[in-house]
Amino acid sequence: MADSLTCIVVTPEQTALEQKAEFVSVPLYDGELGILNGRAPLIGRLGKGTLRVRQSNGTTNRYQVDGGFVQVQGNVVSLITESFSAS
Repeated sequence: MADSLTCIVVTPEQTALEQKAEFVSVPLYDGELGILNGRAPLIGRLGKGTLRVRQSNGTTNRYQVDGGFVQVQGNVVSLITESFSAS
């Protein structure tokens, strides 16, 4: 899966998620951001909402986040958040 993303979620306690994906949608404080491989680098402020991680087999996993930051660099989407749970 050379064209895949890696989605990493870090909380103060642990690395809560590290998963390959073809598409990631993150809740920003002022909207929603969809991320595909090849996206320009960015840093954004997370809001409260649903993180969606779609895998190459079409399965979409949903998680709840509550604030923090997201960074996209290369094919890695990194989220740092205080609160993370499966939906």
